[in-house]
Amino acid sequence: MMGQDQKMFLLTGITVAGKKCGVICDSLLVDEGNVLDVRSKGSDSRSICIGKTPKALILLMGEKGVHGGALNQKARADSLPPAHLPHNLNPLLNAALRALCAL
Repeated sequence: MMGQDQKMFLLTGITVAGKKCGVICDSLLVDEGNVLDVRSKGSDSRSICIGKTPKALILLMGEKGVHGGALNQKARADSLPPAHLPHNLNPLLNAALRALCAL
């Protein structure tokens, strides 16, 4: 997923937690992007957003019916460096992200 040649999974999709997913928008390796939007296939279709931090990937899966844009905004906020984190994030999530970025 992090390789420079991402054409194949853009065509064939990816598997997340055993579920086949189609790629909707890939800006994972783009400056200021850092997110990959996918949607699981099947009757229980859900939006999934993968955000990239300097040390880890963050996977967010929405409940059925949640729009991918909401996950995208959350993943973008979660992948910001600690100094740029918004103050309105959940305090536990904020602390976890600061610890993760400090690794």
